[in-house]
Amino acid sequence: MDGQFVVVVSENVTLPPLDLGSIHSWWTAVPSCSPVTILSSFVMYQFPVSACGSTVQLAGGNVTYQNTMSAAIAVRTGPDGSITRDSVYK
Repeated sequence: MDGQFVVVVSENVTLPPLDLGSIHSWWTAVPSCSPVTILSSFVMYQFPVSACGSTVQLAGGNVTYQNTMSAAIAVRTGPDGSITRDSVYK
């Protein structure tokens, strides 16, 4: 209601788990767009819907705000070989 994005990304949203340090977007270098909470299991971002690269679309009386971030491909090596999450998490 106050025009803020609050985004929480858990390391366990994918298998193998995300490397939270690999989350990036062009706006992550902007201090006001950096995570507000960083823990070993999740990161949390909070920023205005009009900031940090957000886009807005108006359609049929609806307003849609969108922002994109991604995390790098992960490869884990175990006793029986490697496990790869082949796609970029977006």
